[in-house]
This record gives sequence, structure tokens and C-alpha cells, in this order.
Amino acid sequence: MINSGGIIIGGDLNIVQPNKDIILPEFLALQLTYSYIQKELSKRAQGKTVVHLHNSDLKEILIFIPKLEEQHCFVKQFLLLDHLITLQQCKPLVFISLALKAIS
Repeated sequence: MINSGGIIIGGDLNIVQPNKDIILPEFLALQLTYSYIQKELSKRAQGKTVVHLHNSDLKEILIFIPKLEEQHCFVKQFLLLDHLITLQQCKPLVFISLALKAIS
């Protein structure tokens, strides 16, 4: 997820500046990346080799926006799950590292 100063940058350099009083940038980024919105964006994308998505297409997408406190909870839970997945993926590497140290 790209979150720099509340700006989210897409492949065509579409710049979205969410109103932070209404929607968290992190929540919007997750919605654009992992929800039904991704399928909607794909439908509107144009081009075969270089795919384009116009700002006018972005403006047509309807997004469900829960209360800010719910967005905070959603983002927190997603980041926790992402962290747990990362830890799970690292377990074999830690085990191999420990095994190599034990052999040395």
C-alpha cells in the first residue's frame, strides 16, 4: 500500500486525495486494491499492452464508506493479518537459520 501524505498513486498516475474527515487514505487504498472495486476498475480499464484508467472512470465508482472508527478497525485488522502472514512465511527461514547455527 502506498501512503505518502494522504496521496495514492495509480498506474496512470491518477492522483486521489481523499477527504480525511470522511475516508482514511489507508482504507481507500485497501478498497481500491482488494474489494469489488478492483473488478469495477478492471471493467473500465482500456488498452491491451498498456492499460489506462482515466480519472473520469474513477469518479464513476461507488464506494461504501463506513464510519471513521470502523475504517480504523478495518485497517488495523488488515495490517495485523498481513503481519501474521509475514511472520508465518518467515518461520521456515528462522528455523533454517537456527539449524545452520546449531550445525556450525
